Amino acid sequence: MELQRREARERREAEAEASRPRVILHIEWVSGILYRLVNSGDAPAVNITCVTPHELVRGFESPVNLEKRDAWEFRVVGAFHLPAPTSLTFTWDGQDEPVRVLVPAR
Repeated sequence: MELQRREARERREAEAEASRPRVILHIEWVSGILYRLVNSGDAPAVNITCVTPHELVRGFESPVNLEKRDAWEFRVVGAFHLPAPTSLTFTWDGQDEPVRVLVPAR
């Protein structure tokens, strides 16, 4: 009987975790050197911090907040001696484990 209760509790916890709102970040190229970080999830992302700052990336000097389905524009400036980043890594409130987001090619 105890095993059944524990399994039912674990199942309810797993279902609750699977159905909770989530932040889903991706990067879109807009034009030229302009890109957009998009929260396509159904939960707000608060205090987004770029934890792998790249000297060619401008726009993440301080934390960013994105509501669900909101976007933040930033720039990737050119430099002949440095390759452009192929990904950026972010954390936000409730997401302490860094999340790698691919930077699309132009």
